[in-house]
Amino acid sequence: MDIKSYCHTGCMGSGKTGELIRACNLHLRAGRNIIVFRPQIDNRLPEGTLKDKNGMEFKGLVLTVKDSQEVLVIALREKLRALGVDEGQFFDPLLAKVLEQLAGEGIICTYAGLDTDYIGRAFPTTKEVLCSPEIKVFRWKAICDSCGSNATRSIKRLNDHRIVTPEMDSELIEIGEGQYNSVCYVCFMEAMKGTLSEEKLIKLINKNN
Repeated sequence: MDIKSYCHTGCMGSGKTGELIRACNLHLRAGRNIIVFRPQIDNRLPEGTLKDKNGMEFKGLVLTVKDSQEVLVIALREKLRALGVDEGQFFDPLLAKVLEQLAGEGIICTYAGLDTDYIGRAFPTTKEVLCSPEIKVFRWKAICDSCGSNATRSIKRLNDHRIVTPEMDSELIEIGEGQYNSVCYVCFMEAMKGTLSEEKLIKLINKNN
């Protein structure tokens, strides 16, 4: 059997959710029974909706669930032919095995999630998904908010515009707190070392205004 499961990953602003929505809307048009799952911990969008930053919207059913086990139960109960997972990095790492199991049942699975957080730590769930041999991976890039190069990393600024660095006390998962930017690896390393120029910092700030 040709297993067709997909992972869209990358930094913030790289278009992961847009690719997920595009794929899932195609499943709808093809008449496939599909649900997109979102993590309960992420309440930034209204219940039952899925949109990307450009306004693209999924036209089908969106469910908010607490963990990967709930994804498994619903997918099998509803006899899905396809499913999507948005903000996958906020799910528990067992989600990777769930997607493998569902793919083995013939369900087309599409995952979208960040690869690393704002100080470069890998999200465990995305890391597990990337290791699955049956999942085709697409790694997307954004545009660096400070220099215009290809962005592969995300950084976080506090309300006073200080950039969060590894020396600061921070959690791996912090949803909707502070301001986030997409940056290239060079600007990311400068930000983590505290050597980002004032000119680049101003560009980051203006990008969010």
